[in-house]
Amino acid sequence: MFRRLLGYFLTGLAILLPIGLSGYFVYRVVVAVDSLVNLEFPGLGLVIVVTGVTVIGMLASLFVGRPIFEKLESLFIKLPILGYVYKAFKDLTQAFVGKENKFSKPVMIKISEAEVYKIGFVTSEEAEQLLEDVANTDQLYAVYLPLSYSVAGDLYFVPADRIRPLSISSKDAMQYALSGGIIQH
Repeated sequence: MFRRLLGYFLTGLAILLPIGLSGYFVYRVVVAVDSLVNLEFPGLGLVIVVTGVTVIGMLASLFVGRPIFEKLESLFIKLPILGYVYKAFKDLTQAFVGKENKFSKPVMIKISEAEVYKIGFVTSEEAEQLLEDVANTDQLYAVYLPLSYSVAGDLYFVPADRIRPLSISSKDAMQYALSGGIIQH
């Protein structure tokens, strides 16, 4: 029952987080536009944003055949700046909790010779092509190392001999890493 509720929560998060973050970005734009026009036209930023959203809605209604959400999203992604912000937030959210979970290969990497290890996720097994001028290794992996209590993390390029696959699910590994080791499988 708890796993099902957690799944529903993560699905809701995958849907609402990019919308919420994009909405916050729009709010900040409205405030910025309002501050540019000063006190002579209070609320002009809101009028500009509402007009822009209405125009997007009008353009989306002209297309037939696909669900309206996909049409709006497709147009939204094409907008300068705002489309990039939305896509970045959406991709980040989908990477963590979407159906196309990008963090599907949990690993333990050896950080130092002092036997210090950290949980990570292999995001690319062909990183040596990217860093061929820098690295002295034949096989270099891109490994994302999440930070505890945050959706932030760092990307490291790690030699294959410092990587050990984990036999737990990627969800459990991510939960363990993000909780700082508090939540255990």
